Amino acid sequence: MSEGTDLEYLILSFLGRAEGPVGSGAVCDWLRQDGNEISEATVGRFLRELDFRDLTERSGFRGRILTEKGQARLAELRHERSVALSSTELMRALRANNGIEEVVGVLVARRGLEREIARLAAVYATDRDLEALEALVDRYETVDHLGAAAEADFAFHSRLAEVAGNKVLQAATRLIHAEAQATMIPEQIRRKLKPQLGRQHREILEALKVHDPDRAESAMVGHLDGIIEAVKHHGLQTTPYR
Repeated sequence: MSEGTDLEYLILSFLGRAEGPVGSGAVCDWLRQDGNEISEATVGRFLRELDFRDLTERSGFRGRILTEKGQARLAELRHERSVALSSTELMRALRANNGIEEVVGVLVARRGLEREIARLAAVYATDRDLEALEALVDRYETVDHLGAAAEADFAFHSRLAEVAGNKVLQAATRLIHAEAQATMIPEQIRRKLKPQLGRQHREILEALKVHDPDRAESAMVGHLDGIIEAVKHHGLQTTPYR
């Protein structure tokens, strides 16, 4: 939220809790007690703006109360703050770098999301989608540099999410891929896993080609289970890995 929106929320919230009309002086005192350095003149101007927007209204000389529109706006702002807090907590969890348990937790979350994405992609994939996915699978199999392989893997999973057509799953998957702190697999192990993961990409693609959701889901779960087991087995240190 912006600074103005924060002030709007604080004032509407205060008025919403009040048992009767509230004057600008009382609003200003409450804001200051809450650690906000603000003048009564500034509060007065802000209240007049809320009046103009029909969020508050005067009740004689006693002060202001929330209108029905103001109550609806307060509920909207509360929801926005709740979503923002949840998003912050998710980002903190994804960026946690505290050990194998956190890494596995991220991979398990990916498995839950991407098994559904694989099912949907198997239903909705067009010939053009399949051509694009095959090109990404080929790219992953042929690149030798591990950084390029990680980029190809990211592109493959991102394109799958697009093909699935569910914007919520797509956004969540991209967030996890882009922000998650996953495992630092030593180079020799990553190289060892690369052929296996390449084969699994192709298994997912083949399931999409025949539009088989069950097969696509199974292939995706197997793909991520392989990474999870590698992380658990080797007890690896953490660093970005896709």
